[in-house]
Amino acid sequence: MHSTPQQSRLEEAVEKGLAWARRVDPPELKGELVVAASPTGEPAARILCVGVLHSGGVCRLAHPSEASLSLLPYREYEFTLVAFTGDPKDSRIVHLAEAASLLGARGLYVVGPPMHPGYEERLSMLGASRVEAPREAPVLSMSIASLVWTPRLLGMREGRFRGEIEALSGSTAWLRERFAGEIEEARGSSSVEAYSTPLGLPGALYLYLSRQSRAVHPLEMLPLHRTPPTPIVFMASVEEPSYRDVIRSSTVRGVRPVVFNINTDPITAGFYSILIAAEISEVLI
Repeated sequence: MHSTPQQSRLEEAVEKGLAWARRVDPPELKGELVVAASPTGEPAARILCVGVLHSGGVCRLAHPSEASLSLLPYREYEFTLVAFTGDPKDSRIVHLAEAASLLGARGLYVVGPPMHPGYEERLSMLGASRVEAPREAPVLSMSIASLVWTPRLLGMREGRFRGEIEALSGSTAWLRERFAGEIEEARGSSSVEAYSTPLGLPGALYLYLSRQSRAVHPLEMLPLHRTPPTPIVFMASVEEPSYRDVIRSSTVRGVRPVVFNINTDPITAGFYSILIAAEISEVLI
């Protein structure tokens, strides 16, 4: 697969996102962590939660309204709230910040590109720490930040994980080479629907948010798929044993998905699924 201007744009966007993530002050992930996200913030939120869990921490992921009404009021311990959004008029994030402020959050962080001035003023009054993401490719940039903000991992895995982050901008070339045939097949489909495992969900969501996928389904639903559209599967290789029965059942039913089985650290697999989705869609968000 030859390099294209879009691929160069993707690599440049990854480099810019990584530089931004290293430049900003990261959230202090102390105590119980509650991560809330609007649809545009969910890929980054999921990557951060996976990283926290693999570092031995506690993380609860919820929609902003769910967190406001059903999660924050019933916390028994000190909690830190990190909210992700790409929507400049996301009133649900503001309502969540109000609830967190009232309930005494240990830390309150809102991550995303600049919001409407009125919303920014309200967040400031509530004492929220704003981590302002770039306007260009905010979904990609916030997802990179989630990797950078992952707490320290145990043992030798920490060094390998940080090494992957250091080489992040070069990973696009590796993915293009590793999945060249699958990417071309997905691009050549007139319409697609994304299926994913939990670790592959960020890529499936990115494909949907870039308006390339008609829907996002859990991989367990794959045997029920009816073509067209072409089913696109995102998964991490560590999850493969748990889903062999699903793939086998799909094959028996004549479903032929395009499968992206990502053989990397479980924490970085979600971000690599985003890069693959960006290659398929040829859209930066």
